[in-house]
Amino acid sequence: MKVVVPYGIPKDNPFVGKLDSEARPETWAYGLRNAWRFSFDHKTGELWAADVGQDKWEEIDLIVKGGNYGWSDREGFHDYKQKQHWQGLDDPVIEYAHNPTLAKESKFPDTVSA
Repeated sequence: MKVVVPYGIPKDNPFVGKLDSEARPETWAYGLRNAWRFSFDHKTGELWAADVGQDKWEEIDLIVKGGNYGWSDREGFHDYKQKQHWQGLDDPVIEYAHNPTLAKESKFPDTVSA
């Protein structure tokens, strides 16, 4: 038995009916480069994403309705194209370096006490 569900966009999507936006009405959030893993928190319902950076930084993001995560102006917390148009961007929760030599510049929480 084949079940056919008609295509539809939830009425509460953040870009539905916004004619001044370049985002399609199907868009929930944008500014991710190449999110490779998504997970819903079973207790809170929050959506988390692991996003691959371009050159140096990876990031973990808490995805929110209408969120803009900054790609391609920044990579993690770091400027990517020397634009620094960061107003209104949603910060990553954690960033980590591709290369361990950059770890000291990362905004990864320090879990080791001195």
